[in-house]
Amino acid sequence: MIIVEEKFALPSKSINYMLALPDAYEQDGAPAWPLILFLHGSNRRGDDFGLLRDYGLNTRLQQDNDQPFLLLTPQCPGDSSWTDEFESIILLLDDIFDRYSIDKRRIYLTGFSMGGHGAWYYAAHKPGLFAAVSPLSGWFNPDQAELLKAIPIWAFHGDADDVVPFERSHEMFEALRDLNPQIRFTPIPGEGHRIMHHAYDQDEWVEWMLSHKLKA
Repeated sequence: MIIVEEKFALPSKSINYMLALPDAYEQDGAPAWPLILFLHGSNRRGDDFGLLRDYGLNTRLQQDNDQPFLLLTPQCPGDSSWTDEFESIILLLDDIFDRYSIDKRRIYLTGFSMGGHGAWYYAAHKPGLFAAVSPLSGWFNPDQAELLKAIPIWAFHGDADDVVPFERSHEMFEALRDLNPQIRFTPIPGEGHRIMHHAYDQDEWVEWMLSHKLKA
């Protein structure tokens, strides 16, 4: 696995990001690869790459460096949130698209906690960019469910979560049930907030994500 750690420069700040590439990736003449954008939780904000390593979906890649996708993990500034950084992350994605061999029909989005909220938000506010989205322990406004009626979604939430209430994901599922035939929801009985392994460690989750492709 190749790990790139860089700062993405913006006019008034810079944002850390990690990009994980499988060993099979070759930048020159390679076929286009799928890309997963992973948004971390609130306790990983700041300016320290060490907070991103061996965390969330990055843990899976460290255990198996032959995964068939690239993984982009930006780091939210310490005084900000993913919704505030929406435009910055879209600019970062554009920069990654320019410099790496990416299949733009196969861009995927996932996030945990604050990142789960960000995943709902980004999918709703950037239609046509992501082929599928998987929010974990997240939340969104069910009154805006109409914005998410056309994208495959697989949400996860522990029913004993005492940080972000389980009902926040459940109410999104209920709001989307009749709008979006591609909605899936996995309640995790007896589990609290930290449920990333229930999704990211499962081959079924990776296969589900990568099975979706935007129409050309």
